Amino acid sequence: MEFEVNLLPHKSYTAWLETLKKSRLIILFLVLGVSFVLLLGIHAKVITKKTSQMVTSGQEFLKITLEKEKVSSLVKLLSQLKDKRIIWTDKLISLSEATPDRVFLTAMEFEKAKSGAGVRRGEEKRDKLVLQGVVVASTDEDPAFFIQKFMKDLKNNLSFMSGFEDPVLLSVSNSRKEDQKVSLDFEFCLFRKVKE
Repeated sequence: MEFEVNLLPHKSYTAWLETLKKSRLIILFLVLGVSFVLLLGIHAKVITKKTSQMVTSGQEFLKITLEKEKVSSLVKLLSQLKDKRIIWTDKLISLSEATPDRVFLTAMEFEKAKSGAGVRRGEEKRDKLVLQGVVVASTDEDPAFFIQKFMKDLKNNLSFMSGFEDPVLLSVSNSRKEDQKVSLDFEFCLFRKVKE
């Protein structure tokens, strides 16, 4: 009888060891892969959070820029309105100081510039102040002198003339004589200066 002794490990045991070695490698790759995915996820959250913060900051910047533009346009509009306004109290005081004794104003009208279909050909398209009045002088005085004096005094009155061009005589009419008095109606205008 013969006996055979096999000192080599059993095939199933070696296969099991090989499988165990391979599975360690697989487990190691799995652990490394899961760790990598977790790190990517954490990093992605940080990037997403920073991105959302940047988007929020960008939106706030855009809102501030829009508000700044609105405020700038309001400041510009207020500046334009300030430039266009006329301080009538000072103008009227200056007008009364420049009016000679024999001159009486009967009407004063500020006409805004006309535009479009209502404007006649050759008519000025600017704001203007129209003054109407009457001169009552004695028969030995020339009423035209008082009209000229009034226009000259207005022209030399800087506080009244600021914002206006020199007076332009539009009409003189209705010379009347009554009881040692001569009266003469007049009308002149002052065009508003155009701001450049």
